[in-house]
Amino acid sequence: MEAEDDLKRISDEIKQFEAWKLAQKQINKVELKTEKIEKVEKPKKERTEKQKEATARMREALLTRRKDHNDKKTEHTEEYQKKIEETKEKAHKLKQAYPDLNVVVKSSVGRPKGVKNPPVDPTPYISDEEDAPVKSVINKPLPTKPIKKLVNHSLATVNQDLMSAYLSRLNNF
Repeated sequence: MEAEDDLKRISDEIKQFEAWKLAQKQINKVELKTEKIEKVEKPKKERTEKQKEATARMREALLTRRKDHNDKKTEHTEEYQKKIEETKEKAHKLKQAYPDLNVVVKSSVGRPKGVKNPPVDPTPYISDEEDAPVKSVINKPLPTKPIKKLVNHSLATVNQDLMSAYLSRLNNF
Protein backbone atom coordinates (compact mmCIF):
# COMPACT_ATOMS: atom_id res chain seq x y z
CA MET A 1 0.00 0.00 0.00
CA GLU A 2 2.69 2.44 0.97
CA ALA A 3 4.69 1.61 -2.14
CA GLU A 4 1.65 2.32 -4.32
CA ASP A 5 1.07 5.65 -2.53
CA ASP A 6 4.71 6.58 -3.02
CA LEU A 7 4.55 5.71 -6.72
CA LYS A 8 1.32 7.73 -7.12
CA ARG A 9 2.83 10.71 -5.30
CA ILE A 10 5.99 10.54 -7.41
CA SER A 11 4.00 10.29 -10.65
CA ASP A 12 1.94 13.34 -9.55
CA GLU A 13 5.13 15.28 -8.86
CA ILE A 14 6.51 14.28 -12.26
CA LYS A 15 3.30 15.47 -13.94
CA GLN A 16 3.45 18.78 -12.05
CA PHE A 17 7.10 19.20 -13.06
CA GLU A 18 6.28 18.48 -16.72
CA ALA A 19 3.43 21.02 -16.61
CA TRP A 20 5.74 23.60 -15.01
CA LYS A 21 8.41 22.93 -17.64
CA LEU A 22 5.89 23.42 -20.46
CA ALA A 23 4.63 26.63 -18.84
CA GLN A 24 8.17 28.03 -18.78
CA LYS A 25 8.39 27.77 -22.55
CA GLN A 26 5.00 29.36 -23.15
CA ILE A 27 4.21 33.04 -23.33
CA ASN A 28 2.99 34.13 -19.92
CA LYS A 29 3.05 37.87 -20.38
CA VAL A 30 1.32 40.00 -22.99
CA GLU A 31 1.82 43.75 -23.17
CA LEU A 32 -0.78 45.95 -24.80
CA LYS A 33 -0.24 49.61 -25.67
CA THR A 34 -2.97 52.17 -25.94
CA GLU A 35 -3.47 54.16 -29.09
CA LYS A 36 -1.85 57.58 -29.21
CA ILE A 37 -4.09 60.55 -28.59
CA GLU A 38 -3.47 63.81 -30.37
CA LYS A 39 -2.17 66.59 -28.18
CA VAL A 40 -4.51 69.44 -27.45
CA GLU A 41 -2.96 72.74 -28.48
CA LYS A 42 -3.66 75.33 -25.87
CA PRO A 43 -3.87 78.85 -27.29
CA LYS A 44 -1.01 81.03 -26.06
CA LYS A 45 -1.82 84.16 -24.17
CA GLU A 46 -0.85 87.30 -26.07
CA ARG A 47 1.85 89.41 -24.47
CA THR A 48 1.17 93.00 -23.64
CA GLU A 49 3.02 95.92 -25.21
CA LYS A 50 4.90 96.58 -21.96
CA GLN A 51 6.14 92.98 -21.90
CA LYS A 52 7.30 93.21 -25.52
CA GLU A 53 9.13 96.49 -24.83
CA ALA A 54 10.80 95.04 -21.72
CA THR A 55 12.00 92.01 -23.69
CA ALA A 56 13.41 94.21 -26.44
CA ARG A 57 15.26 96.39 -23.88
CA MET A 58 16.66 93.29 -22.17
CA ARG A 59 17.93 91.82 -25.45
CA GLU A 60 19.49 95.14 -26.43
CA ALA A 61 21.26 95.40 -23.06
CA LEU A 62 22.56 91.84 -23.41
CA LEU A 63 23.95 92.56 -26.87
CA THR A 64 25.77 95.71 -25.70
CA ARG A 65 27.15 93.85 -22.69
CA ARG A 66 28.45 91.04 -24.87
CA LYS A 67 30.11 93.49 -27.25
CA ASP A 68 31.74 95.52 -24.45
CA HIS A 69 33.09 92.62 -22.43
CA ASN A 70 33.91 90.25 -25.25
CA ASP A 71 37.25 91.88 -26.19
CA LYS A 72 39.03 90.84 -22.99
CA LYS A 73 37.63 87.36 -23.18
CA THR A 74 38.71 86.86 -26.80
CA GLU A 75 42.21 88.18 -26.01
CA HIS A 76 42.54 85.70 -23.15
CA THR A 77 41.27 82.85 -25.33
CA GLU A 78 43.71 83.67 -28.12
CA GLU A 79 46.64 83.76 -25.67
CA TYR A 80 45.57 80.43 -24.23
CA GLN A 81 45.31 78.87 -27.72
CA LYS A 82 48.83 80.13 -28.57
CA LYS A 83 50.25 78.57 -25.40
CA ILE A 84 48.50 75.28 -26.16
CA GLU A 85 49.92 75.24 -29.70
CA GLU A 86 53.46 75.93 -28.42
CA THR A 87 53.17 73.11 -25.92
CA LYS A 88 51.85 70.71 -28.58
CA GLU A 89 54.79 71.59 -30.84
CA LYS A 90 57.23 70.85 -27.99
CA ALA A 91 55.46 67.54 -27.37
CA HIS A 92 55.68 66.68 -31.09
CA LYS A 93 59.44 67.41 -31.13
CA LEU A 94 59.93 65.25 -28.02
CA LYS A 95 57.94 62.45 -29.62
CA GLN A 96 60.10 62.64 -32.76
CA ALA A 97 63.33 62.61 -30.72
CA TYR A 98 62.20 59.77 -28.43
CA PRO A 99 59.62 57.55 -30.19
CA ASP A 100 59.14 55.28 -27.15
CA LEU A 101 58.29 58.24 -24.91
CA ASN A 102 54.65 58.75 -23.97
CA VAL A 103 53.99 62.50 -24.18
CA VAL A 104 50.81 63.98 -22.75
CA VAL A 105 49.85 67.65 -23.05
CA LYS A 106 47.87 68.76 -20.03
CA SER A 107 45.73 71.86 -19.90
CA SER A 108 46.11 74.27 -17.00
CA VAL A 109 42.49 75.33 -17.40
CA GLY A 110 39.80 73.66 -15.37
CA ARG A 111 39.65 71.82 -12.12
CA PRO A 112 41.88 68.82 -11.41
CA LYS A 113 40.12 65.50 -10.86
CA GLY A 114 38.97 64.78 -7.33
CA VAL A 115 38.80 68.42 -6.28
CA LYS A 116 35.09 68.96 -6.87
CA ASN A 117 34.02 67.73 -3.44
CA PRO A 118 37.10 67.79 -1.19
CA PRO A 119 36.79 66.12 2.21
CA VAL A 120 35.67 68.53 4.90
CA ASP A 121 36.14 68.24 8.65
CA PRO A 122 32.88 67.82 10.56
CA THR A 123 31.33 71.00 11.93
CA PRO A 124 31.76 71.20 15.71
CA TYR A 125 28.71 71.54 17.91
CA ILE A 126 28.11 75.08 19.13
CA SER A 127 25.75 75.45 22.05
CA ASP A 128 23.13 78.17 22.25
CA GLU A 129 24.65 79.60 25.42
CA GLU A 130 27.24 82.31 24.83
CA ASP A 131 29.23 81.50 28.00
CA ALA A 132 29.75 77.86 27.10
CA PRO A 133 33.27 77.15 25.82
CA VAL A 134 33.54 75.95 22.24
CA LYS A 135 35.19 72.56 21.93
CA SER A 136 36.96 71.70 18.73
CA VAL A 137 36.42 68.25 17.32
CA ILE A 138 39.71 66.51 16.65
CA ASN A 139 39.80 62.89 15.63
CA LYS A 140 42.40 61.41 17.96
CA PRO A 141 42.55 57.75 18.82
CA LEU A 142 41.34 57.04 22.32
CA PRO A 143 44.12 56.16 24.76
CA THR A 144 44.21 52.47 25.48
CA LYS A 145 44.89 51.32 28.99
CA PRO A 146 46.39 47.93 29.73
CA ILE A 147 43.90 45.53 31.26
CA LYS A 148 44.97 44.38 34.69
CA LYS A 149 44.46 40.73 35.45
CA LEU A 150 42.90 40.30 38.84
CA VAL A 151 43.92 37.51 41.13
CA ASN A 152 40.88 35.47 42.02
CA HIS A 153 40.84 35.83 45.84
CA SER A 154 37.15 35.71 46.41
CA LEU A 155 34.05 36.87 44.66
CA ALA A 156 33.47 39.87 46.95
CA THR A 157 36.99 41.30 46.53
CA VAL A 158 36.89 40.79 42.76
CA ASN A 159 33.59 42.69 42.51
CA GLN A 160 34.99 45.52 44.64
CA ASP A 161 38.15 45.72 42.51
CA LEU A 162 36.09 45.77 39.30
CA MET A 163 33.78 48.46 40.70
CA SER A 164 36.67 50.63 41.87
CA ALA A 165 38.43 50.25 38.50
CA TYR A 166 35.22 51.18 36.70
CA LEU A 167 34.69 54.26 38.89
CA SER A 168 38.29 55.38 38.51
CA ARG A 169 37.99 55.12 34.71
CA LEU A 170 34.80 57.16 34.80
CA ASN A 171 36.40 59.86 36.95
CA ASN A 172 39.55 60.10 34.78
CA PHE A 173 37.60 60.91 31.64
